[in-house]
Amino acid sequence: QDFGLGKAITQQGEYVLPSENVESNHEKIRTIAVNIFDSNSWLETVRQVTEWTHGYVTYDTAYYPDTFSTRHTLESKRGVCDEFAVLSAAMLRAKEIPVRFAVGVVYSGESWGNHSWIQVFHPQKGWVPVDPTYGEATLIDGTRLNSW
Repeated sequence: QDFGLGKAITQQGEYVLPSENVESNHEKIRTIAVNIFDSNSWLETVRQVTEWTHGYVTYDTAYYPDTFSTRHTLESKRGVCDEFAVLSAAMLRAKEIPVRFAVGVVYSGESWGNHSWIQVFHPQKGWVPVDPTYGEATLIDGTRLNSW
């Protein structure tokens, strides 16, 4: 079910605010969010941000185990799941869509490993899992387990 972004999402307001690594109020991030992701559809915006981040960031294990900020990730275009998550979160928060982080493990097809992704708030559905590392928006498979 979709939601029109012409109407403000009033629940979960603390998850729209910028934070230390999620600089959703930075001018460059807000400019990208407004100009590239211009849909009025919640579903389309989440899909666009997820696919854009998945294509924009190159997975680079040299970034593990640190977590870098949105601005750093935007400039370097590199990172691991944490950087995919912070960049997507910043873009969605800049669009006034609440986002929180999920931490747990993911099954790669061969083994389980640490992983992070995001959950995006939908006013009628609640928190929806989204994994920009794998390019999965609103429908992610069962290979992830939250650890919190």
